[in-house]
Amino acid sequence: MMVTYGFTDWMAMAEMIVNNLRKLGIDVSTDFPDETVVSRRLLDGDHDMTFLGGGSPDFDYPWNMYRYVLDPRLSPPAGNHIRYKNQEIIGLLDRVAAAASTDELKEIYSRLQEIIYRDLPLIPMFYGAHWYSYNTQYWINWPNEKNPYWLPVGPGYTNNLIVLFGISKRGESPSLPTWLKPVSEGGMLIPASSIWNVISKIKSQSQATKTSPTYVTRPIAYATVTITSSVERTITSISQSPVSITITTTTTTTTTDWTITSAAAIITLVIGIVIGRVLKARR
Repeated sequence: MMVTYGFTDWMAMAEMIVNNLRKLGIDVSTDFPDETVVSRRLLDGDHDMTFLGGGSPDFDYPWNMYRYVLDPRLSPPAGNHIRYKNQEIIGLLDRVAAAASTDELKEIYSRLQEIIYRDLPLIPMFYGAHWYSYNTQYWINWPNEKNPYWLPVGPGYTNNLIVLFGISKRGESPSLPTWLKPVSEGGMLIPASSIWNVISKIKSQSQATKTSPTYVTRPIAYATVTITSSVERTITSISQSPVSITITTTTTTTTTDWTITSAAAIITLVIGIVIGRVLKARR
């Protein structure tokens, strides 16, 4: 059982598992090589058993984990370190990505779990620790259990970027940017439940068939979505307007809408400029 040397909690777990397996008559021993050796063996598939870190304190949901562990279209280091080959997994994962109802997701996830219980490509073991530390000597207002404006994210995760907008120099009064609040408080953080609600309604409306143009309005705040079946195009913007959906029955042709691509590029540029100014100001 291979575990990286220095991962003391994993090493202790490995020793416990090996001792239990020996009691069952299975000849197993531990192997604690350097991390560079472990990484190479994982890439080459040169190992018998090991621990594979799973979820993280991130914006994660089950599809990410099932795909990372089981998707035969992936290979290390991107995923599927187990080299599991099951073509049924592909269809199930693709259905999850397109599903918009809880009932459909339950059905798909139940089937994925049945496959895991049957084939045992991996065995869930225990919750690992999330290492998160900070120093208040120069900077304060770090997110924590008593100050949960953001999730406590370690330096190894990209989502810790938001913390730069929340911390303050020691001696200054902490203040959070207005946008770092939920939309219900005038900020930009949109609950995932609201996004799924909008997607579900868009899906149901796009499947409707009408003999003449029909205009349907739903009072869903913070999103405006327009769908026209004659030209396949979806435009989404943040606003306080209700959702407007237009459906026609003319022949569908597919075109590329560069508006969204351009908008994404502009947003990325603006975020980069803001981050640059924040970092420059705080030096």
